Amino acid sequence: MKDKSVPPGSYGLPFIGETIGWVRNPESWVKAHLQRYGSIFKTRVMGRRVVVMLGPRANRFILWSHREHFQWGGGYGAFVGGLFPGSLSMEDGELHRRHRDLLAPWFRGKAVEGYYPIVNERIQVRIRQWSEKNEITAFDECRRLTLDMVARALIGPAAEGQTDRLAIDFETLSRGLLTPFKWDLPWMAYGRALRARQRLEAWISGAMQRARESEGDNLLTSLAQGQEEAEMVPHILGLLFDGQDTTGSLMTWLLLELDRHPQVLRRLREEVGDGVGAEGAGPAGHLS
Repeated sequence: MKDKSVPPGSYGLPFIGETIGWVRNPESWVKAHLQRYGSIFKTRVMGRRVVVMLGPRANRFILWSHREHFQWGGGYGAFVGGLFPGSLSMEDGELHRRHRDLLAPWFRGKAVEGYYPIVNERIQVRIRQWSEKNEITAFDECRRLTLDMVARALIGPAAEGQTDRLAIDFETLSRGLLTPFKWDLPWMAYGRALRARQRLEAWISGAMQRARESEGDNLLTSLAQGQEEAEMVPHILGLLFDGQDTTGSLMTWLLLELDRHPQVLRRLREEVGDGVGAEGAGPAGHLS
């Protein structure tokens, strides 16, 4: 691209660019750049020159109307591909379409309807656990709740009682994603993340082997019966990670915004009635 076609922004310091500010506080970093340069700007992070596009119009442009001009593996993979090799989010073209079509039936129609009892049951279990504590860390608990639901729905009985242990490895994996130092050393975040991924893949592989001998009606059993294990394990790992990470973050923001807007919280309580109960509200009507 010629300089005149590149959006405004700054590449920062040589090589490291603006990585330090981005890693230290991503939210403040994005807000400052948005205010200064607008919703599309250039920067340099993790040693790479990039263009940041923010907002719903950008999402539609990249993910829908002009998606043929973008590659997942060549962009996203440069940052996190070392921790998720072979997963759906690292693939492009025909291979991506084939694997996406293989997984898609489990995310539509009757398959999704079948998740409702599982989701409701896991929510009730977690709420009872939360009610026994004076204080919880919302982000950690929401991620664990989401992992609990996703793992139980997609993996089946093999995930029962395992998600708290798996969550520790997923948290270690998350901490290794955005580290600027991609060195496989056991005392560094990236090295610990690689070992966490290996433990998670070993657990998924074992679950797939057991699923071949079962008649369960879930994604894992379906894949275990007809696909190569080595090919499918990275996809299942990616689905579990994306589910607990993105949805857990969304749930945390929902709780934060409900606490900031007590009038909305009151309306929500009126809608769900006795399904949630009044014990979750503190004396000032805030979430507790």
